[in-house]
Amino acid sequence: MPAFVVVIMCATPAALDEFGGWTALQGHATGFFHTEQIEGQWWLVDPVGNVFFSLGVNAVTFEADVIQGTNRIPYAEACLAKYGSREAWTAAALANLRELGFNTLGSWSGSYTFEQGMPYTIILNIAARAGANWQHGRAADLFSPSLDQAAEKAAAEICAPRRDSQLLIGYFLDNELHWGPDWRAPTTLLEEYLMLPPDAPGRKAALDFLRARHATVEDFSAAWGLSIAEWAALDDVKFAGGNRTPQAWQDSLDFLRLAARRYFEVCNAAIRHHDPNHLILGCREANGFAAEPIAASARGLVDVF
Repeated sequence: MPAFVVVIMCATPAALDEFGGWTALQGHATGFFHTEQIEGQWWLVDPVGNVFFSLGVNAVTFEADVIQGTNRIPYAEACLAKYGSREAWTAAALANLRELGFNTLGSWSGSYTFEQGMPYTIILNIAARAGANWQHGRAADLFSPSLDQAAEKAAAEICAPRRDSQLLIGYFLDNELHWGPDWRAPTTLLEEYLMLPPDAPGRKAALDFLRARHATVEDFSAAWGLSIAEWAALDDVKFAGGNRTPQAWQDSLDFLRLAARRYFEVCNAAIRHHDPNHLILGCREANGFAAEPIAASARGLVDVF
């Protein structure tokens, strides 16, 4: 049985500290949540040095879903009638969560629930600020200065004011980015970047990558099963997924590693500049195709993935 299951089964309220950490197994007290290897096992460790198994609710919020076509939020209306104010609801909600054994507020929780005695996480939406749309599968140009600007703005606005918080566990970078073929879009990131406008930094990065990998445009065309005689002819190619040659797949995976590495480098640098104390929790993933290359690209730049 995994050790963390034993912790949940055996831990009693008396064995938990003020953060929800398990006092029977200790690491180092650093004043912040951190990762630590104890007896060969990696753990989250809370600010006072006790191991911490994060058990959270994704969205603890007074403002739940709105009835489409109206301004009504029935959940908020019911809670306001019962509790009298959002502040009273927040206190009751957190008390209920603690009684049920939860110890973490997820990233879609209302900001008014933070710093109220329960550990929490925040999502920065850095690529989303730079143009990504996770619901529709639109990728941001990860080679554009807009990514650097988005990371700096998010870190300055969100991370800097919280750098000394003991209740903050850490930051998720983004939600379910489109890294490659999935239910939202059938194209790889390399194919999408090749279809960007000619002056887009991502388009230039994609072409530079392919030119460095293939000696001539004829070699590239043959390897990808295309019929082009010059690089400029790619302007007229519209990739739509479907059958790819083995070399096209390999090129796409290797370019993905390159693009993802830049993404994690930019995010890491911005966050660490403004907040050296809290965990970088990677980005929430929903694409099995990209799991290995994304994890490899994130190595050394995130604390948890």
